[in-house]
Amino acid sequence: MGETAMVNTEPTPPKASVMAGRGYYSRHSEPQGAAAAPGFGYLAAAAAAVPLPAERFAPITIADYGCAGGTNEVRPMEILLEGLRTRRPSTPINVLHTDLPENDFGSLFALLADPARSYPTGREPVYPTWNRTLAEFLAPFEPGGALSGALEVVEHRFDITDDARAYPQFASDGDAETFAAAYTAFARAITEPSFFRWLRTDRPSGERDRIIADFYRDLQARIAADPVTATCHWRVATLRIRRPA
Repeated sequence: MGETAMVNTEPTPPKASVMAGRGYYSRHSEPQGAAAAPGFGYLAAAAAAVPLPAERFAPITIADYGCAGGTNEVRPMEILLEGLRTRRPSTPINVLHTDLPENDFGSLFALLADPARSYPTGREPVYPTWNRTLAEFLAPFEPGGALSGALEVVEHRFDITDDARAYPQFASDGDAETFAAAYTAFARAITEPSFFRWLRTDRPSGERDRIIADFYRDLQARIAADPVTATCHWRVATLRIRRPA
């Protein structure tokens, strides 16, 4: 006779966390933070001595193993960031926080986004971009590349465009003011959330709105004064790709 395997179809209950959630652990973990403070000098020494990447703009990563709710991570991260930035301001720094899967990561994310508590507060904002070259776009399809044999590039082109010369308000009409108004709306749509998330949350709402309005009013004036220099110059690679028969 054959055997019948019994399969448990009941969902596995979530594993209980070792710490109280919803920020409770973070609000009541002062003893842990005080106990860790004697090691801060070692962190400063490490930041002063760790080898930096040979390439100036290659990133360095700080790994935080056991972040809990994040409250006790702020000062250690500040020490490391300050030490590394003093040595080479141009080096990008990635901070990796990790813990058990059942960790209260919601509290950690809320802390990092809070200008009054987060270690990035008060630091210069960065809006990173990386513009690939045509060779970098084609490399995966070439012999030895990750997609070689699986996909092939039938044809490709590389175009350079200038927004000031593409918008009709300026390209055709020479109307820098109208162009600047339209272009500032585009810039605001992609920058306002990230640029102004660090304004102190205890500012009156009217003051916050005034700061943002002043910023984009000044930006619009700068664009109107010199549209060609102030706007994006795109490098666009277009590839037509197919799967080999």
